[in-house]
Amino acid sequence: MGKYAYSLGARILWVGIYVTIYYMVVPSKALWLWAFLPFHFIMTPLQGIVINWFAHKIGYRSFDVTDTSTNLMPFDLITMGEGYHNNHHAHSGNANFSQKWYETDLSYPAIALFDTIRIIKLVKTK
Repeated sequence: MGKYAYSLGARILWVGIYVTIYYMVVPSKALWLWAFLPFHFIMTPLQGIVINWFAHKIGYRSFDVTDTSTNLMPFDLITMGEGYHNNHHAHSGNANFSQKWYETDLSYPAIALFDTIRIIKLVKTK
């Protein structure tokens, strides 16, 4: 799966998906919104760099795991909880990446809401 996910074909597919969504959603009176399209193109690779590089180089460790993952406080607020990389590696099945009282996974409330209104189903982990 990783081999395909990083292929040129997959990247072109995502560019096509973003352009299609913009075409369907952006009203003709707001064509200036198309200026945001390049940011969508680089958003996923940029987040991948921040999380998968920095979160293995700097930060703090809450759990002793077999890899070099760390938590990137306060960058976790910018990445909507993805900065809790060490927490994620220690408890990968948990939808809420925050583990300590001062950590806030900003994406978890949306996940919990989607579970409550039955858009998704959270599976309880150990």
